[in-house]
Amino acid sequence: IVDVTGIGSTRTDIFIDRSFTDSLYKKWPWMKAFADHTDQVLNCPPGFDSAKYPEIQKILSKAFESVLFENVAPATAARNAQMEALAIF
Repeated sequence: IVDVTGIGSTRTDIFIDRSFTDSLYKKWPWMKAFADHTDQVLNCPPGFDSAKYPEIQKILSKAFESVLFENVAPATAARNAQMEALAIF
């Protein structure tokens, strides 16, 4: 999601707890690569209305999670997220 959107969660503090991260990575190994790169993303892309960013971040996270955990097709998740985000503007 970071490669696609250029944004990521600001909640990097959750990765400090080693017992938490170990259990997380055991269940979802891909999460380690995501966590290792959270410091390389923008929290709000240039030119983006920062007041709307928290809602957009929720929409993106929900779409991403629907692909990973609910087997929603990526194209469907992206289309749904786009329609939901466009409604905000």
